[in-house]
Amino acid sequence: MTNHAPQAPPPSTPDSIDPVACTALREGAAQAGEILRQVVPNTRALCVAIKDGLTHLVSVVDGERIVWTNGLPDDGQFGPTRVAQVEKALLLALLIDPDPGELRASGWTALPNGQGVEAYTVLIPPA
Repeated sequence: MTNHAPQAPPPSTPDSIDPVACTALREGAAQAGEILRQVVPNTRALCVAIKDGLTHLVSVVDGERIVWTNGLPDDGQFGPTRVAQVEKALLLALLIDPDPGELRASGWTALPNGQGVEAYTVLIPPA
């Protein structure tokens, strides 16, 4: 008897990681970092969530602490335009539909949650 159940894709190996996908992810992170460094020169990482096909910037981290969190007042420091630019850069990077190995190889880490929302921490490359 043949098993016709869907099979999980094989785990990524260094040979199966798409360099184009990794480049897109790194460039998206670099572009987000460039935008964020206009306000926070020490930007090191961010957290982003994807829900209903939209990216949502959740938080920004400098070298020591969380410096911005979505939904909390920031005295206009980031502003909706800057946040939208960062979200667009990250969404464009994710349009390539990277696999977990490509995400890891590019400094993106999937964050598990029980809410059915994709979430990632993204390391921002040095300026």
